[in-house]
Amino acid sequence: MSASTNSTPVNEKGEQVLQDFKLLDAVNDRYGGVVVEVTVPLESTLFTSMLRASIAQWRQQWQLNSSLTLGKFSGGVQGMFGRTSSGRDDCSSGGDILGKRGVWIKLPIQHSNLVDPAVKEGFWYHHAEPNYLMLCYWIPEGTHTLPANASHRVGIGAFVMNEKREVLVVQENTGRFRGTGVWKFPTGVVDEGEDICAAAVREVKEETAETEIEAAKWMPFEEYASQPFVQKHELLKYIVDICLAKKDGNYSGFSPVHTSSSFSDENNYMYFNTRDLEGQ
Repeated sequence: MSASTNSTPVNEKGEQVLQDFKLLDAVNDRYGGVVVEVTVPLESTLFTSMLRASIAQWRQQWQLNSSLTLGKFSGGVQGMFGRTSSGRDDCSSGGDILGKRGVWIKLPIQHSNLVDPAVKEGFWYHHAEPNYLMLCYWIPEGTHTLPANASHRVGIGAFVMNEKREVLVVQENTGRFRGTGVWKFPTGVVDEGEDICAAAVREVKEETAETEIEAAKWMPFEEYASQPFVQKHELLKYIVDICLAKKDGNYSGFSPVHTSSSFSDENNYMYFNTRDLEGQ
């Protein structure tokens, strides 16, 4: 992370002055904010001064952009811009006039000495991964609109039935079901970026491996459904009804349809009832 320089707009008397100071390098995100990723060691005092200067500039941009927006709606923006020799609209200092709202700082674990200075400047924790901490800050007054950290996981269960109308069930040797005698469908959690159907196949393979379970077998569907554990929980009773309807052809369920999106280069899937959509 290198540092850039800029000039303060005014002094304590409100007079315009030019004074160089170091700014944190940042990239614009698509939502009117900036992202700072610290990649080189910094002393806490230097980081604090750079952070304060950067926030001051981003706040100035926000205030200027707000003023321009108000002027636009009142028909008074003409004349607030200059025209550069290249013909593009620019502001007085030639800088970015887009208002910055959210500020994100990504701190790798090796730069953890900068967490405390950032918090003291008003940043708060957003989320953490094994090798970095993400902090955030909101420039406008009022309640922020930054998205919350992802806090949910997608769980899956695999309904596998053979031609004898028997379902694949397992007894786990770890977790809450260890030693309970409960026979259950293979279940697990979808990994990040993993297709739901691929996750179901993976979990079946993992949970039927000798190291993952106490036992596995084929069990008549009715025997599985009559277990007190299944009958006790409404969710599992719904799953039994859905699986049985699926087997008998009375329920089509959702199918993954691969799609493209301009929002992301990652694989995208829509899950919907393709049979009804196609009029079958």
